[in-house]
Amino acid sequence: MKVYTAIVHNDDGSAYGLTFPDLPGCFDTAKNGADIPAAATEALDLWFEDQDVIEPSPIEAIRSREDVAAELAAGAVLMPISYPAPNGHQREAE
Repeated sequence: MKVYTAIVHNDDGSAYGLTFPDLPGCFDTAKNGADIPAAATEALDLWFEDQDVIEPSPIEAIRSREDVAAELAAGAVLMPISYPAPNGHQREAE
């Protein structure tokens, strides 16, 4: 099991937006807070269909990134997302 960190954004009256700092282009939305884990797993499934497996960065390293710090200052939160070990359609990074 790997744990990837999602940045969860939410503006009043809108869906929750999810992005993954370790995985450029990996994103999804959730209608409400309860849907965030399922949306995150779906985003990871789709991203890893065509990408090599990337080792997740520790949350402390993500939190210290300037771009992430700016998003946190604007009201986003970090959420760890557990993701199963790679399956047959995923390739291990070399």
